[in-house]
Formats: sequence, structure tokens, C-alpha cells
Amino acid sequence: MIRYWTNFAKSGNPNDPSNVSTHWPRYEQTKKSFINFHANKLNIEDNFLEERFQFWNMISHRPICNPFRWYQTCLLVGILILAILLITIYIFHNTKRSRRNIKPTELTTTNILTTYRFLPSVVS
Repeated sequence: MIRYWTNFAKSGNPNDPSNVSTHWPRYEQTKKSFINFHANKLNIEDNFLEERFQFWNMISHRPICNPFRWYQTCLLVGILILAILLITIYIFHNTKRSRRNIKPTELTTTNILTTYRFLPSVVS
């Protein structure tokens, strides 16, 4: 193993310049060859840790949570704006109607103040 490391440090190739007992094959994306260093021998094997790569590839392509959907958010905001607008129109319409229903004979000082408190004061 030391010879492979020193060759790699010198030339960038673990097989050169010294002769080695087992030729270390170049790593390719399709074959994924590697040398397995055992106590007394070297084995050339393919598909380095393939099960682990498949596991992490499966995990990494799975979405963590549901993707954000804009149409749901826009629909919710639209419904809220519509509800606020309808409530505002309802309140405004009922206050105008309640002001019209008071007869002039029923007007007292307290009724006038409570009925017309929303009207802006006119300065002359």
C-alpha cells in the first residue's frame, strides 16, 4: 500500500514509476473499480459501496416536504380580501340605513350625537 501512495504522490498515477504487483485500474463512472487492501493480498473489485450509493441517491431525490403551491396561497388571500370587503360594505350599508330610519320627532340630543358621530364636522 505504501508503494501505491508514494507512486501516486510522485506522478499522480499509483502504478508508475515503480512496478507494482497488481495494476490499480483507473476509476470510471460506469465500472467504479477499486483495490481492496486485505492483510495479505490485494483484490480488484467493482462498484465501490454500491448499496450505500443507491441508498443515498434514493434519499436525496425524495422531497423532504410538500412543495409550496402558489395557487393555494393566492386563493386564500383572495378569499380573505373578499370577506373583508363584504363585511365593510355590510357595516357601511347598515349604518346608512339606521340613520335614515330615525324620524324627526324621535330625535333627541343623545340620538343626534350617536347617529351622526361618524359624519365629518363642517367648519363654516
